Amino acid sequence: MSRAQRSRPSVSRVRRKCEAARPKRRGESVDVSKMLAATQELSRLLPTPEPDPRRDGTSARERLRAIVLAAIEADRANGEVPEVEVLRRQVAELQAELIHLRAVMSGQVKMLPAPPRRQ
Repeated sequence: MSRAQRSRPSVSRVRRKCEAARPKRRGESVDVSKMLAATQELSRLLPTPEPDPRRDGTSARERLRAIVLAAIEADRANGEVPEVEVLRRQVAELQAELIHLRAVMSGQVKMLPAPPRRQ
């Protein structure tokens, strides 16, 4: 049996301490020392919390922004075009095609070949 297991109290022992600290009747005062002992026994049953990695002074928004900017810079360093620029280019091409089709539908322009689309 390891040292950590020996120092942990059994559940039945904790239950007995909690029952001893609990008042028997309404209005009866609580024995503070017994309640303190029971809470200390209960706290030993709980696992120790891991330190919070977010305690470095930066907000979640700042950390997320740094991650996104680092990803964009990594894409540019690899010669990739960021997705936002690709989407903007596609929107501009679709808007030009829509303007052309509306002009054809209104009769202002004869049917011309559609502007070339990039893939």
